[in-house]
Amino acid sequence: MILYGRAISKPVGNENNCWVWQNALSMLEPDEVKVSVIVENFNQQKLKDIDVRYIARFQGRFLYLDRTAYSKKEPVSQMEYFKEINKWEFAIFKWSTETYDPDECMFPGSEFVDGTVEGAMRAGMSAYPV
Repeated sequence: MILYGRAISKPVGNENNCWVWQNALSMLEPDEVKVSVIVENFNQQKLKDIDVRYIARFQGRFLYLDRTAYSKKEPVSQMEYFKEINKWEFAIFKWSTETYDPDECMFPGSEFVDGTVEGAMRAGMSAYPV
């Protein structure tokens, strides 16, 4: 099984002494529609009175949360998907190194990081206030 390539498959059973393989890519990638709805609801409910919006970008099993604030787009966080919509691994964008750091846990808003997309957006609003 290749985890980071596009040709991902896993054995799902044995028929007539031959392994049956199933494409596992769909099990590793998030449901983009569900995530987009979560992001849009957050934008409409929490950010309705200010010129700030979160934007979801997807790359494989990674979700990148960018934010536009007053016409300027900036990265906020990266999340890695592991089969469940409410159990993401979180990495904050660090401007000092211009990288996403999954080990950084001491930043304003870290208390909101709970494995959810909404928690990541709340953390981003505290870490990088507008």
